[in-house]
Amino acid sequence: MPRVDANRYSFRGKGLHLSVLLAVAVLLGGGTAAWHISEQSETFTYYVRNYDEVRDKTNGFSLEQVAHAEPVRIAFVGDLMLDRGIRQIAGRLGYEVFLAGIAEIAQEVDVVVGNLEGPITTHASKSIYTDSEDGQDHFTFTFAPEVATHLASAGVSVVSLANNHALDFGAEGLVQTRAHLRDAGIGFFGDPHEPAYHIHMVEREDMTVALVGYNQFGSPHETETREAIARARADSDWVIVMPHWGEEYTTEITDTQYRLARDFIEAGADVVMGAHPHVIQRSERYQDGVVYYSLGNAVFDQWFSADVSCGLAVLVTLDPKQGVVFEERFFWSTSRGVSVVAQCPEQV
Repeated sequence: MPRVDANRYSFRGKGLHLSVLLAVAVLLGGGTAAWHISEQSETFTYYVRNYDEVRDKTNGFSLEQVAHAEPVRIAFVGDLMLDRGIRQIAGRLGYEVFLAGIAEIAQEVDVVVGNLEGPITTHASKSIYTDSEDGQDHFTFTFAPEVATHLASAGVSVVSLANNHALDFGAEGLVQTRAHLRDAGIGFFGDPHEPAYHIHMVEREDMTVALVGYNQFGSPHETETREAIARARADSDWVIVMPHWGEEYTTEITDTQYRLARDFIEAGADVVMGAHPHVIQRSERYQDGVVYYSLGNAVFDQWFSADVSCGLAVLVTLDPKQGVVFEERFFWSTSRGVSVVAQCPEQV
């Protein structure tokens, strides 16, 4: 399982395990870099840069802002696919069973962000009741209109549309998706057709966080994403990129992922949170940024191995006073898709 190199609900007391806590903390004096590993908990802290460097990187937080700003907590989850087998089972059990893990995590945070692996439309499903022998229909997704409401009820606040399924029902399906998300109060970013929707701003009184999407298999492409990061860097305090990239079903990252992660951080991103491989991939620190190459599945009808049944949620706390803190939670999807927040079997 990954380890970092260099809207609300506490799980403590429930027997659930905080796997890793990475605190990318700010030294108010001095710039010494060092790891601190606690002997009594699975916690390690990295002091990245001194206050002046953070202030420069975050558009000049004033001392008064730092004194009064409240931290923002954002949870990132991986692929959300609610068609095919998920839609079939939801017809009997409802969508809540698939979103239970996300709803639990949402109790701890202000914002939940995930990758929406398909459009939300009124079109009939092509993939329901199919298998891999049925050809392209098995991989053509659309989610029922009520899915947007269920996502919002589970606490999902913002979704990325930067993926290889956003246009499964064409431009008209994308237009419907935007409308259904707006009606449910869910923001979106990484839109493959509208540059105005490449970025979503999470705004608080004292802080702005920019979310930027990238799709290796279409649009937004590399150049668009770098330009979006530059715009976001100028207009926000933190920039987080959610790329859709890599190879499916492998825990090994590709050369393209490795290169782009560095490109995005050098362009101004603070954090990179990847999706698409359907399995969890490693995470690492690069310069002043942190990269999670793949969060795996959050909701998906893939139960053929432990790797695809285990997903990662990363809770990111952005705090001008303390820096950035990363906490990991693991989703375990049972053989019938019920999602729980718990250690995956190979971790126990």
